[in-house]
Amino acid sequence: MAAQGNPQWSQGYPDDEAYRNDIRLHRLYVVTIEGNIAGFAAICEGDDPDYEGEMWQTAKPYMSIHRLGVHPIFRRFGVAKTLFRFAEEYARSKRIPAIRIDTFSKNRVAPQLFLSMGYTYVGDISRSRLPDPYPCFEKNISEK
Repeated sequence: MAAQGNPQWSQGYPDDEAYRNDIRLHRLYVVTIEGNIAGFAAICEGDDPDYEGEMWQTAKPYMSIHRLGVHPIFRRFGVAKTLFRFAEEYARSKRIPAIRIDTFSKNRVAPQLFLSMGYTYVGDISRSRLPDPYPCFEKNISEK
């Protein structure tokens, strides 16, 4: 990310503790290809304090996707889309009607992916890590 001018995952975030916490809470999911970790995401159930506000199109409950990453050699293999489809099916199985996700404003790739997967841009949030806005996206998955 940094090589592409995106400081989203810098300044110590995400750190090992974030991933240990995701594993401890059973919310870190991994895609492997031929035994190699190709991608991962934290698929979180429950309220996210950063996602409070009136911009969202669906009411609670919702799931959120955080710390989505794809190893550079596995880009263009559909790894991120596989993680999104899994998150959507997982949410449906729990009767959760929406998924929310955000990204850093300097990340030019992620919003294109989100839109291609049927997510709608709903507005921006701020986070303490970086001063720039974080565009937020949401998908109502109950309409299928």
